[in-house]
Amino acid sequence: MGKAEITVFGEGAEKVRNCATILYSKWVRKVKGKPKPGDLVEIYDEEGVFLGCGLYETVGPIAVRVMFNKPFYGNRYDAFHKLFDKALKRRKAIKYFDTGFYRLINSDGDHISGLIVDVYNDIVVIQSSSQAIDLALNDIVNVITEILGKHISIYEKSDQKSRSNIGLVFRRRFIRGSKSETIIHEGNSSFIVNIVHGQKTGFFLDQRENRLELEKFIEPNIRVLDLFSYTGGFGIHAANAGAKEVVFVEEDNKAIEVLKRNVELNGVRNFKVHADNVWNALPKLIGKGEKFDVIIADPPAFIPSKEHYRRGVKAYFKLFSYIAKLVKEYTLVFLSSCSYFLHVEDFLRLIDEAFKNQGVNYVFLGSVRGQAKDHVFNVMASYLNYLKSIFLTIA
Repeated sequence: MGKAEITVFGEGAEKVRNCATILYSKWVRKVKGKPKPGDLVEIYDEEGVFLGCGLYETVGPIAVRVMFNKPFYGNRYDAFHKLFDKALKRRKAIKYFDTGFYRLINSDGDHISGLIVDVYNDIVVIQSSSQAIDLALNDIVNVITEILGKHISIYEKSDQKSRSNIGLVFRRRFIRGSKSETIIHEGNSSFIVNIVHGQKTGFFLDQRENRLELEKFIEPNIRVLDLFSYTGGFGIHAANAGAKEVVFVEEDNKAIEVLKRNVELNGVRNFKVHADNVWNALPKLIGKGEKFDVIIADPPAFIPSKEHYRRGVKAYFKLFSYIAKLVKEYTLVFLSSCSYFLHVEDFLRLIDEAFKNQGVNYVFLGSVRGQAKDHVFNVMASYLNYLKSIFLTIA
């Protein structure tokens, strides 16, 4: 029996021709063949020209998550296997596979919209934001064990707000195995990753290259302030590169537990942990007249949606203004935003306004940096290009 057929019109047809990975229901003219959610379907324009093939969906605004723009004659398992194999070869080509931890599937970037798959040694974390992906999980799990081995544990961590927005329930569960913790090695630093209790899928993989870049700027006998430090990624890299003292600021108790274990794992001796909200900790540090040689700020997304834009902009401006009061001549500052809705130009403008408002002159070191190379994206899924980070130094 052949695949069901979806006929699209107008903008929808044009989008799929241009390799869009999402087809919205508003562009569907008719459905032929009674597909079930999660089934592979073929997409045609109104003249009957083949446009693509993907997973059918019936909840939310999306009708098809497009996987191929050429005819595909296999079943759903075959489709996932082909795309996973391509994705794995990409990670091997950039040498991330060799490190043991990497993002294997980055949703639309790897032509599997609605799916994130992160690998931490022998633990794999799956995150679904799609009805179709939910229904295809058996095939996905089988493909993962086929290409990575049957020894792995697989944990589903589908608890994003976007699921509840379309009526999907949160799911956190082991699908295979039960291993929840491992140790990864990033450059000269080591980190404990707990995929059950950790934020995101257990670690902030997208900042990998920025953490390694930070090491190049570290000199002996300097003080480092690591804000929103989570489990200590940036600060531990600084300590291992020779920093004299690292001050961590983190409010999440579970993150602090792992942070302290990471400090011990890496043999870091001279450090302080402020178990406090950054908004409380920064005024205290300023009040004491503290100054730092390196300051790192990698906050959560202050602008999670368009509705939060104005409030989020104020939060970024406040943060950058506080930081400007803690610098001295030649202080190195690393600032980051993972808010997709904050454009690069606005990110740089906020930095400029905040620092100049405090009478602080600075220069940028290089250009704006994005997410690590395993977080691949395509121009038809711009939301995947969300991370904005930059190094600057006080003039």
